[in-house]
Amino acid sequence: MTAIETIESLETSGNGTVLAASIMPDHIHLLVELGTPLSVSQIVGKVKSAIARMHHELKWQNNFFEHQLRPEDQIEDFAFYIFMNPYCAHACCLDQSWFGWLSSKIIRWDFENKLQPGGLPQLEWLDQAERFGANLPRGAD
Repeated sequence: MTAIETIESLETSGNGTVLAASIMPDHIHLLVELGTPLSVSQIVGKVKSAIARMHHELKWQNNFFEHQLRPEDQIEDFAFYIFMNPYCAHACCLDQSWFGWLSSKIIRWDFENKLQPGGLPQLEWLDQAERFGANLPRGAD
């Protein structure tokens, strides 16, 4: 099972609904709506242990950053930031689609309707995503 399949299995197991995810070389950004009565810590633990079983060489950090969205938060902004993260981190060029992006199966994000052919972001999105990331709580980037 790949890391993508592991994250997608959150839905089939009823543990949560994946709204957006980017699998980065050294971390994962995950926007999820909780399902069963599992806590965020339990879901993160399940994902970490499943991926670690496949990739024994990985060394997970002991903690993680969690941010619970509030009613005033714009969920689209968080999904956009997660989508743009590999581009802002220079893990991927703007003329390539990121292999580790998982879009929601239930929501079509507005920014996805504005992608260039091939699912590519627009150049001006880099500044927008970096500004958003700069306003996240420390440790969230």
